[in-house]
Amino acid sequence: MAETASNTIVCRRCGQTQPQMPERPFKGPLGEQVWANVCAPCWKEWIHMGTKVINEYRLNFALPQHAEIYDQHLREFLNLGPAEAQA
Repeated sequence: MAETASNTIVCRRCGQTQPQMPERPFKGPLGEQVWANVCAPCWKEWIHMGTKVINEYRLNFALPQHAEIYDQHLREFLNLGPAEAQA
């Protein structure tokens, strides 16, 4: 975790010290990792890019492999590293 003080982080994507997001963006280990390592401005950028990923790949989140594709792009965009390295 890239924590520098209470409620600030060094963002893995932009490298800047920023206030931590007020709450986790979603549940689960990946949501926890995003919250601990990504600033709000970079998360907002991902929301726009994530929409493009969904549309370009025509992802259907009812299919587990489509959710994995989305998560892979999220990890790459936010510089979080591969899923297996986080286990």
